[in-house]
Amino acid sequence: MREYLKKVCGRDQTVNQIFRFLDCTVEKAEEGKAVLSMPIRSCLYQGGGLVAGGVLATLADECMAHAAISLRHDTVVTLEMNVRYIRSPRPVEGSVLVAKASVVKGGKSIIVTEASVYDDKGEVCVTAGGSFYIVKRDGE
Repeated sequence: MREYLKKVCGRDQTVNQIFRFLDCTVEKAEEGKAVLSMPIRSCLYQGGGLVAGGVLATLADECMAHAAISLRHDTVVTLEMNVRYIRSPRPVEGSVLVAKASVVKGGKSIIVTEASVYDDKGEVCVTAGGSFYIVKRDGE
């Protein structure tokens, strides 16, 4: 996973296909913290013209997962997740959403995390919490 983290950071990564699809960038993933950014594009809007809730949840989920990976360098999967939608980000093409996540508790088999997603004005749009199950330890 250490190699994965080196490869996934930056705009030209090719190791995480969901990031390529969403045009998402891992800005930072180290020491139990992660920061991801994603430009708003009209293809991410739901029928009412706003960014789809599932897209916002995916951004938070991936950010928490990468915070977990950066702490332990293990392969993890989402065990459970809760999402609170605080406000809808302005649907402005090209504006950027930023997700920030950190590990709350790193256990032997489960890692607990939290995240927030911010709009281009720095206002919180989403808060989330999640637990991640370690399915493979680094080096196994």
